[in-house]
Amino acid sequence: MNRIYDADHYAEMDAEEARFDAHTGRLQDWLLTVPQDLWLDVARRANWDIHNKLLLWMVNQPQCDLSVAAHVLHYGSVAYYYRERKVPQVGPGDDGIVATVLANYEKGFYRAHAINIDDDPTIDVLLNNLNDAMAETDNPAFIIPDAFLDLTGGAPVAIPAELSPDDAADVWPLFDAIDLSVAEGAPGAERDAVTARKARDTARFRWLKETKNVKNMGLVRRSLKYRKYFDTDEDYNVFMGGYFLDRPTWDQQAATFEAENPGKAFTDSPMFYGLVFVTALVVFGVYEFGGFSDSESGWADMLASVLKYVK
Repeated sequence: MNRIYDADHYAEMDAEEARFDAHTGRLQDWLLTVPQDLWLDVARRANWDIHNKLLLWMVNQPQCDLSVAAHVLHYGSVAYYYRERKVPQVGPGDDGIVATVLANYEKGFYRAHAINIDDDPTIDVLLNNLNDAMAETDNPAFIIPDAFLDLTGGAPVAIPAELSPDDAADVWPLFDAIDLSVAEGAPGAERDAVTARKARDTARFRWLKETKNVKNMGLVRRSLKYRKYFDTDEDYNVFMGGYFLDRPTWDQQAATFEAENPGKAFTDSPMFYGLVFVTALVVFGVYEFGGFSDSESGWADMLASVLKYVK
């Protein structure tokens, strides 16, 4: 169904965009006064869904370091365009930043390489992907300068404490205002309050786990609420899968039922269908909304047990 918005809704959207652009402008003014280390830091904290205009502005500045341009180029999926023989086009499209970096290099940009970016393992992966694409592609649609293929050199990133986006009281708001990834809560009392709340909530959550108060029917709803208390999706999935693994297995429950009910099969019991329903509900909910992963989490074993009885 198509949703129809009124004029007030669009006016609100325009006002929000103007606010975002104004805060972005203030960050850009600040970037012109700080070392290139902070430029690379901004690029690493950026969200490509909302910060494309900021990144495009950065790579269009004559002082932009090669490390910053290389980060944007590789994170912009230049390997994909190379492999698919698609020439990136300057403009508002997803390939616009990639095209801009390549075009600007030909104009003489990015000749300074003051910062080392070898400490980013993702860059190594992206660079390897590009090297593979170059080895597999005959008659490429465009050429990538050698400067973007050998990223060694430059000094390690060094950000003074007084310029730290996470900890400097006058810098944190510049980043937070446009949703660049920074520590939650302003430095000082607000940060302390956030830290204390997280510690309290984490302790409460672990108590729920240890006392088995996280009931099956509540897992879907609670999975969204408690994901934030884990550092990674993997940790979260290990825990959620482990919750089920701590409980009696399907085989154990089947054996108990059939021992207590001679002549009856586990698959004929109301308990079986209830467990199938709960399992399906939980797996669907976590898969759709909670960052599902079956690796090292116990979910695959649980599903295999279900399917053994269903088929």
